Amino acid sequence: RELRLMMASLVGCVCPTLFWSLIMLAFIILIFALYFVQEVIDFVKVADDESARSDLLSTFGSLEDAMLTLWKATSGGDDWSVYYDMMVQTDAWNGLLFVF
Repeated sequence: RELRLMMASLVGCVCPTLFWSLIMLAFIILIFALYFVQEVIDFVKVADDESARSDLLSTFGSLEDAMLTLWKATSGGDDWSVYYDMMVQTDAWNGLLFVF
């Protein structure tokens, strides 16, 4: 009976907060992904380095790829410095924004 009461209060307290926190995180990732995709597309149009172009397009070439890349960098799925080095190629301010 006491365990049930503790579990019910935990679920009632944590679930709504966790839900809205994840929604907010997804929205922030979406905004940054939109910006980074636009910057990468603009950079790819004028870039000469084919390997840099292919790396950037594979990680930030579409909105889905950019959101997945940002999620991996945020959650520890991949090392963020790899993606930072890619973004610095486009512009130093993009690298700074990526770290933000």
